[in-house]
Amino acid sequence: MKRINQKAIEAAFVLFLFINMTLGAQTFPVLDASPKAFEYAQRIVQNNNNWRNLAEASLWASSVNIGPKAEEMVAVYMDRLDTAVAELTGAEYLPLDLNERGEYVLAFLYKRFLKSYSEHQTRVDEIFVTGKYNCVSSSVLYIWCWDFLLGLM
Repeated sequence: MKRINQKAIEAAFVLFLFINMTLGAQTFPVLDASPKAFEYAQRIVQNNNNWRNLAEASLWASSVNIGPKAEEMVAVYMDRLDTAVAELTGAEYLPLDLNERGEYVLAFLYKRFLKSYSEHQTRVDEIFVTGKYNCVSSSVLYIWCWDFLLGLM
């Protein structure tokens, strides 16, 4: 088997780039960030990763912002989260140990929201509609609650 000369590979690559540029190859498409994404990012940074901002941004990223009743649906989901957070806050027993608290939060989320695992379900809002979740959507929900509870310590 012949060894390929490194200089030959480099020369071929430079030739490829030159031919590509002279033939007027298409430029790579530009993907501008959504102004709403920038707004959420600023709110999250300015409010020190406040759980409500994280929750709203995640719902927006799940496309809850689309459609005629978008704001209404975000409000419904945020109300459900507020109720869950109030329930966690008022819990008779909320462990002080971080590991135990983490397990407590996870058990609470399974009891309250997480009903059925679905590998292809990545939308956070679907947890509130059907209880279906996957590792991504359930992790996002967990982070919201965990961030809130860490603020209580």
